[in-house]
Amino acid sequence: MNYYDEYRSSKSRWNELLTMQNKTDEERAEFRRLDTIMGEGEAIERGECGAIPKRMARCSFDTFTADMTIRGEAEYYIEQKKQNLEEGRNLVIQGPVGVGKTHLAVAITWRLLVERPRHKADFWSIVDFVQMAKAVFDGDRGAKEYAEQAPTIDWLIIDDLGQERPTEWTRELIYTIVSRRYNAQRPTIVTTNLTPAEIADRYGDPVASRLFGDGALILALGGKDNRIGG
Repeated sequence: MNYYDEYRSSKSRWNELLTMQNKTDEERAEFRRLDTIMGEGEAIERGECGAIPKRMARCSFDTFTADMTIRGEAEYYIEQKKQNLEEGRNLVIQGPVGVGKTHLAVAITWRLLVERPRHKADFWSIVDFVQMAKAVFDGDRGAKEYAEQAPTIDWLIIDDLGQERPTEWTRELIYTIVSRRYNAQRPTIVTTNLTPAEIADRYGDPVASRLFGDGALILALGGKDNRIGG
């Protein structure tokens, strides 16, 4: 079972046991087991608030079968999360539409949030991230507070880079967030249909250099669109 379903299915039973006055030995053992799962609750809730799409919330490494070699590389990257966080080592998942980029990114995000030691990680589609940034200029206090944290949060996951409307403003926004996280030595995880050359052409060489340089892990997925039965 994935983290999302395990937590949701356990929560009601945990609440029931919590209010039970005289538990049997079996019920006390069950409560201790569920209490451990409830410890993941804050991370699960953060994942939902951090914009993991509901359709993708059940994605995990166990259900990622598109490319087992790439899955292994991604899992190893997360196993080394302490070192990668300290070094600010990025991860770029590149490939055409429908090959599992978002699935893999969500699986990574859950691992960061739930498995100890837990890290702060937020998942954003690039379109939603742009909308959040625009809300700052509309006086949204919550958006402003988040925008101030985004450059230094432990992990920022940006899904579908390149799908936002190409304007000078969005180009500058991408440069700013990538550059500030690079300077703060914080890893950024990106999924994109674009090649490194196309990212350089769209956002400029400095963005491509900061994303792909300094030992960044680049995972290139291939294949046909799985969403339409490819």
